[in-house]
Amino acid sequence: MVYERYHDLKIEPPEPKSIDRLIRSAVRTADEQFYTTTTDKLSPVTRVKLDALLNPTTLPDGTTDNTSILQQLRSDAGACKLNSVLAEIEKLKQIRALDLPSDLFSQSSSKVVSWYRQRVAVEDLSEIRRHPEHIRYTLLSAYCYQREREITDTLLDLLIDLIHKIEKRAERTVDKQILKDVKRIRGKHRLLYEVAQVSIERPEGTIKEVIYPVAPEQTLRDLVQEFKAGGLYDIETADKLFQELITRFPGNVWGYIGWGDMYRNFKPESRIIGNYDKAKEKYRLGLARCNTEIDVITDRLDDLGVEQRKLSLGAE
Repeated sequence: MVYERYHDLKIEPPEPKSIDRLIRSAVRTADEQFYTTTTDKLSPVTRVKLDALLNPTTLPDGTTDNTSILQQLRSDAGACKLNSVLAEIEKLKQIRALDLPSDLFSQSSSKVVSWYRQRVAVEDLSEIRRHPEHIRYTLLSAYCYQREREITDTLLDLLIDLIHKIEKRAERTVDKQILKDVKRIRGKHRLLYEVAQVSIERPEGTIKEVIYPVAPEQTLRDLVQEFKAGGLYDIETADKLFQELITRFPGNVWGYIGWGDMYRNFKPESRIIGNYDKAKEKYRLGLARCNTEIDVITDRLDDLGVEQRKLSLGAE
């Protein structure tokens, strides 16, 4: 490529060794410029917080742990459990506490930032500490900048998986209860018919005199319990989880998107009934509170409108 460029410019190329030196010099110059530009955007407080990522963690009893905050940020998410969700939320809090400028890498491509970030991902803590300040701050900033987005995506996946896990567990519980009630209460339709019949024939009678002879009190209680069990869903728990997520991170668009998606019933096996009005409400809440990536929400609202129109045409 270099020789082709010299050929296009009609310039006699230098010796290969000279070309290598020129390339290395250009790379070093670009690196230094990137380090300086990035560090200049960081406040003194943020620089102190970045250095603190490399320090041993202080335990509640005042002793120090062998791990650092950076090592915790490097760790992968655990299994689909509530503790894993809370751990990922804690990682996000640690990164956002750094107060990195929103435009820190606005002039750089994600590939360039990834190249600098990768050095922190593989280097030992001692190697990172030995870097000059402007290099150390740039590498740590690049790592945390991209790691925040990864953790956010992971957190949403965990939340959605956890919600469906809760759903399935609730389904099994409800199904067992319904099966138990169905086995106990036989001839429900006949029973309801007889209750209605005697109620019509003897409207002036009391419940004990008219209803209980054909349908004992305990049988009616069991019947009520069966119908109640048939409507139990754990959507309240899912709502609470998403509410906690957007309370902690009110400006993160993906919390509102995940919440709205849940009501769109995008997984066929889900027992949460699709509710387009609820989905639209959650999307619009995110639209009102978020300043970035709102195009994703508008796309969701557009798709929702298309789905509703299709359903309306199908109903006609």
